[in-house]
Amino acid sequence: RVAMSNNVVRDSAAHGVFVRGADRGLVQNSIIHTSADTGMTLRDSADMQVVNNLLYANATDGLAVGTGGGASPRPVVSNNTIYANGARGFVLGSGGVASPGARVFNNIVEANAGIGFAVDRLSAEGFVAGFNVNSDGYGEDTPVSPFDLLG
Repeated sequence: RVAMSNNVVRDSAAHGVFVRGADRGLVQNSIIHTSADTGMTLRDSADMQVVNNLLYANATDGLAVGTGGGASPRPVVSNNTIYANGARGFVLGSGGVASPGARVFNNIVEANAGIGFAVDRLSAEGFVAGFNVNSDGYGEDTPVSPFDLLG
């Protein structure tokens, strides 16, 4: 189990935070910026909580969950600000591996170079989101909540 709180991660040569194989972990109250890759990546890690973090100015995605062939089902992503990253804001699933059951609430996703929320078709099962502020749009297979505020 991983528990990471109240950290500043900056200028990383790769991912700012990379969690792999750690179920039921928590990353909270941290600032992660100017990483050479993704701000935060969760891979092969079920039931993770990502709460109240600031992820900005990372070279690629702000937050990637279950990407790179490593499923990360049932994440809770709430109260984060994901801003001005070099690609997408939030990515869930990719490469034919499902990360179902995500709950995504009360996040601010703004000014990223790509779309704000990108949910892979296989990871859309059980995806529940709401009360997010997103000016960057949604990926093709991403379920859109009627309770999100679109910029």
